[in-house]
Amino acid sequence: TLNPRLHPASAGGRPLRLTWSLGFKGHPRWSPDGKWIAFITAQDNGNTDIQEVSVEGQSLMTLTDTPAQEDDLAWSPDSTQIAFTERAGTQTRIMSVDVKTGTARRLADTPAWDLRWSPDGKSIAFVADLLQPRDDRRENTDIFMISSDGGTPRLLTPGTPRFFSRFSIVGMNS
Repeated sequence: TLNPRLHPASAGGRPLRLTWSLGFKGHPRWSPDGKWIAFITAQDNGNTDIQEVSVEGQSLMTLTDTPAQEDDLAWSPDSTQIAFTERAGTQTRIMSVDVKTGTARRLADTPAWDLRWSPDGKSIAFVADLLQPRDDRRENTDIFMISSDGGTPRLLTPGTPRFFSRFSIVGMNS
């Protein structure tokens, strides 16, 4: 069975094993302050959660422990929070967790991916298909932004094409 562990290494140095438990670990993300690595871990039941480990491997914390699937984590610029997506059944939401207390907050009830914090930590940008999510004719997704305190997503890419369309080449009709 696949059993990866986290092993950071300095240039030319030997890898340092940071995790020892069984099960899949992936999507490692360094905290901006360089002290922690957050990652997704799969439990025996297939559920995914978020954990963080100190770069020395001395401290491991479980930040989420829910029946939902957590994914797509992103550190806040001040290294105090992690934004992530949480999927339970057909419901997907954007969440954040305080890494000191483990307190999770719901930011928006929306499917999303590719979460990114603004440099000042006040907003989170993400990719989603919120305008016409059930239309298979869509040719693109859009970029949205929410406050890091939560709220209604704001469209940042207005005016993008909603559907595939016929086109013509100069001198030719379609």
